[in-house]
Amino acid sequence: MAKITYQTSSCPSCGATLEISMPGSAYLYGSPIRQCPSCGNSYWDQNYHEIAVEGIREADVTVKNFGQNLFGSLVATVICGGLLGFFLNRGRLHIGLLIVTAFFALFFVYTIVNAIKIKSGSKQKELERERQESIRRLQDREYAWMLKNIGYPVPEQYL
Repeated sequence: MAKITYQTSSCPSCGATLEISMPGSAYLYGSPIRQCPSCGNSYWDQNYHEIAVEGIREADVTVKNFGQNLFGSLVATVICGGLLGFFLNRGRLHIGLLIVTAFFALFFVYTIVNAIKIKSGSKQKELERERQESIRRLQDREYAWMLKNIGYPVPEQYL
């Protein structure tokens, strides 16, 4: 299956094009070290964050704007679904509208599932497991120094 690429950047060492398979605004937990496929040098992928260093974002453990997100995605799904139904009844299939409807429906479901995970505490447990993995990675002094050498703010306790 082909890799979906949303953004490209350049290797800081050799200038080769690097394909990043997520939007640049993504905030993910995990090792921020990536390796250039052209020159083999390591670089800092700023979409990834060591949770043991930066902590857990409040947005990842609170249900702020839940009602707004839920209501907005529900309204958008109903409107798009209604328009899709209207066009389908007239014998016209609008793929774009179908895709938009599916997107809003998935966002609606994601909003509910994420809120349930936060309220039940499973999201916090998931993030705690990620924090423990981050601590294990940082306790490897070679890894911690590699992070520091590419510009990541590693606390002295790990060096």
